[in-house]
Amino acid sequence: MNEKICPNQPQECVFIEEMKSDIKELKTLVRYNHIDTRNSLDKITESMIGNGKVGLKVQVDRLENWTGTIKRLLWIILTAIVVSGVGLSFAYQHNKSITVQQEKK
Repeated sequence: MNEKICPNQPQECVFIEEMKSDIKELKTLVRYNHIDTRNSLDKITESMIGNGKVGLKVQVDRLENWTGTIKRLLWIILTAIVVSGVGLSFAYQHNKSITVQQEKK
């Protein structure tokens, strides 16, 4: 076969054979990289979806629900503190006005 490609110049034959060998190696590497890439993508997909376990999507949803619950709880506590402060302020002012009225009598 080499004789058909380059019968007169053996250096070119060697170069052509090296090129063929390099192309075969590249094809093999591309196949393995494709398999590695596919495996990596499968792992990423599995971690996102869950595949029988809790995936990232579920974990993010749970975290968002938890933060929403904490925010609502903090607003309830803050509202109770503000209302208590306003109530105490009115009670103090009312008490003070009663005391002043009693002193005037």
